[in-house]
Amino acid sequence: MDLYVENRAVTVPTLQTARLTLRALQRSDLDDVVRLINDYEVAKWLTMVPYPYCHADAEDFLHMVQAGELGTLWVIVRDDALLGVVSIDTEIGYWLGAAVWGQGYMSEACQAAIGHHFATTTKDAIAAGYLLGNDGSRRVLEKLGFVDTGTHIRFSRSRQEKAAGRSMLLSRSKWQQIADA
Repeated sequence: MDLYVENRAVTVPTLQTARLTLRALQRSDLDDVVRLINDYEVAKWLTMVPYPYCHADAEDFLHMVQAGELGTLWVIVRDDALLGVVSIDTEIGYWLGAAVWGQGYMSEACQAAIGHHFATTTKDAIAAGYLLGNDGSRRVLEKLGFVDTGTHIRFSRSRQEKAAGRSMLLSRSKWQQIADA
């Protein structure tokens, strides 16, 4: 699917994994986005997401995606059900609905997104981060080969406070080692 950013088409390719389809966000996905992210157990781990999260927030999200502000963004789908989102540019960001946590979906989706990113860009690294206490996200990043680079403090819109986290980085060479293994 092509999105138009500053009058130029940006292609969001569909990616397939063993269990998932990663595809472009569509307006018809917004009800599912609202349903999944309007859960404080999901929203509290994200810095840019307000809580409560309403349809107007999802419309703003769609406009950000269409403007290219979030890099390449895919919705994560299994059996026609939207599970979450992954986006990648210089930084990778993601979330899943709480009902599907702990099933390996995010690691699988991120592997596809990172593989595509390194195959189609010349960038040498991808940054990431997680808020302290989000052990699931930490484990996903470690499994993918990200290494800890230090602490950060970011304002969390859902919590309405500053939250401590860890910054991480994945180099192209480390990813290649993992991909070749």
